[in-house]
Amino acid sequence: MVTIRQVLKNIAKGQSGVRVKAIIAELEEIYKKIRDQITITHAMYEADGTTVYLKIPSQDKKIFYDIVLWFASKDRITLDTEFKIYSNSPFFTYNLAYVFNKLNSLLYPNYYKAIIIRQAPKVRNPLETTGFDKHVYSALRFVAKQNLIDLVKMFENKNEPDVAPFEEKVKETEYLKKKGILYK
Repeated sequence: MVTIRQVLKNIAKGQSGVRVKAIIAELEEIYKKIRDQITITHAMYEADGTTVYLKIPSQDKKIFYDIVLWFASKDRITLDTEFKIYSNSPFFTYNLAYVFNKLNSLLYPNYYKAIIIRQAPKVRNPLETTGFDKHVYSALRFVAKQNLIDLVKMFENKNEPDVAPFEEKVKETEYLKKKGILYK
């Protein structure tokens, strides 16, 4: 399993050709633009840790992606907290799902087509880094300061939300494009 620190190392200083400050600044800028519409929809203890469900808007805020994070902690999150993730955003799916699956840090691998989690993204992520996509970064940034105990208490006795498999999210996106709601 990976830790937040290990993922951050992939955008850390010392990597040739990577403008680290620019990447982090861009991720922060996107987070600031969408944070008011990020929603934690559920939190619960399971498998000796805490699972947190979020809805993260796209940059144009016309579609929301499901992000589910499982932390190997029941109280607070640190840089050394191991975590697993599910995201139905296209960037995560095509660039990072394979890598996270390989590192045993992918939730709901059955929510992706088999080829996505079994075939390395040789063109899109040839170095197989565990970097952030903007939605995952925003989800982690949003949850990082939360006390997991308090989050779980907020959702006690509430039902676990539905999470859309990637192909279902693709169909939703195509439908919204046809209706002229996306990419006007």
